[in-house]
Amino acid sequence: MNMNDLRRVGRVYKAVRFSTHDGPGIRTLFFFQGCPLSCLWCCNPESQPKTAQELAGQSRLMQWQRLVTIQELVDLAARDIIYYRYSGGGVTLTGGEVLLQDEFAQELLCELRKKGIHTAIETSGYSKPAALHRVLKYVDLVLLDLKHMDGGQHRRFTGVDNQLILSNAQEIHKLNTPIILRVPLIPGYNDSEENLRMLGRFAREKLPNVRRLCLLKYHNFSVNKYREMNIKYPLESLPVTTDEQLAAARAILQKYIEHVQLGG
Repeated sequence: MNMNDLRRVGRVYKAVRFSTHDGPGIRTLFFFQGCPLSCLWCCNPESQPKTAQELAGQSRLMQWQRLVTIQELVDLAARDIIYYRYSGGGVTLTGGEVLLQDEFAQELLCELRKKGIHTAIETSGYSKPAALHRVLKYVDLVLLDLKHMDGGQHRRFTGVDNQLILSNAQEIHKLNTPIILRVPLIPGYNDSEENLRMLGRFAREKLPNVRRLCLLKYHNFSVNKYREMNIKYPLESLPVTTDEQLAAARAILQKYIEHVQLGG
C-alpha cells in the first residue's frame, strides 16, 4: 500500500456482494467510514466514527479496521461483472458519507468506470460543493437521502441544517445526473402532511429529473448494534412504520411526483 498517496487508500469498513438494494440490478456495496450527520434513527451507527480512535471496540461490526486500497475494492467488484451486465447492476458507494472521502471516491469510481461498471453513490448531500462535483464526474446515479425539509427540525434530528443539502441537490440536477430520492419515513418525526407536501413541491419544482422517490419503512433492527457499541438508541421505544402510514404518505407525494415507490 502506498501511504504517500492518500487518494489511493480509504476508510471503507464493509463490502456487501449480490445486493439487490441501493441501485438497479445486482450490486456490490462499499460502506464508507465516517459521517457528518448523527441521525436519531441511524441504522448504521458503526459508520459514524471518523477516526481509528473512535473505532476502538467495534471490530464485531466491521469487516476491515484498516485502510483499504482502490485496487482491493476494484478487484472485489470485478468478480461479479457478469452479474452486473446481465442484471443491469453495478457498484454503489454508501456509508457513512461517501463525500467525506471525495478524492478516494473519485479515484475508485474512475477505475470502476474503466471496467465498464455502472456506478452509484448513496449520499446525504451534506458536503462542500467542490467535493460533490469531483465525485459526480464518475457517477451514473445518485441515491439522495432527504431527512426533513425544515432546517430547524433537520438540525434537531440529524445534528446539521439542511440548507447545504438542498443546495447540493439542485447542483446534482444541474449536472444532469439521474437522481432517486430516498426518504426514511419516521413516525412522529418527518411524516407530517406539511413536511411531505414541502418535499413534494421541492422535488417537482427544483429536481424535475428525479426518476422516482422511494419511501423507506423505519425499523429498529439496529438496536443490537447500539448495545454492542454501548450507546443508547434514542428511538428504542418508537414503533416501526406501518403499511397504512406508508400508503398515506405515498398518496400525498403522488400529487407532486409521478413515481413514488414503497421500499428500495
